[in-house]
Amino acid sequence: MDKIPEISIYGDSAEWLVCEGIKLFTLRLDRPKYTNLQVRKNILIRYNHGFNLGVVYSREVKPLKDYTTAELLLDGYMSTIEAAKDLRNYPGYEGVTLDTPMLGIGVTSDAHFHSYLDEEKRQLLFSTPLDQAVRMPEFHDFFLPSYLWWAILKNEQSKTKLTVTKWHNLLCKHLNFFDSESLQQVRKVDEQTEKFYKGLSHKKIREILKYGSTASPEYKSLVLCRPISVKK
Repeated sequence: MDKIPEISIYGDSAEWLVCEGIKLFTLRLDRPKYTNLQVRKNILIRYNHGFNLGVVYSREVKPLKDYTTAELLLDGYMSTIEAAKDLRNYPGYEGVTLDTPMLGIGVTSDAHFHSYLDEEKRQLLFSTPLDQAVRMPEFHDFFLPSYLWWAILKNEQSKTKLTVTKWHNLLCKHLNFFDSESLQQVRKVDEQTEKFYKGLSHKKIREILKYGSTASPEYKSLVLCRPISVKK
């Protein structure tokens, strides 16, 4: 029996990031040990003191400077410059520059993958370039929660708070997932929804969603940016 390919995720929060479907992407130097990490393959994702069965849903090699913010943020980076600076901290990566060819691997736990995507969507994701897939409505349930958590974590590291306005600005102005008109429609579906949003201007999005369900209208409106009524 062939050995299942493996990849290690590093850091104190690695297990949480993998199990919660927050870390959905990782950058590596394109070395022979990653050759078997191919799209559609089941793998072992190792971290600290354990592992998870996972799946590779995307794979690409290109210069670091050619990765988009939408791709990089799935690994916690807001820019190629930030990515290069952080990668140089790892042994063997000291020489990484913006021109260095990097292997970008879309990877997640098998449980997370199957809980969010049915068979048709899984096959579509396998065959769609990552920067295109993250923008497709079919995959918003899968990708947007990852972006939200990275945005929360980045703001907390900067000792600032992620408000609904900042979150929607990230999706619109930095990731280019929606245009401003679409987000206005989300906020103004009806009078009750507009009132709901007006009361959130200075609140942390993490606190707003703290006791909510991912199936709630609030979550679908705030996080997934669906134009549905929110009545409070």
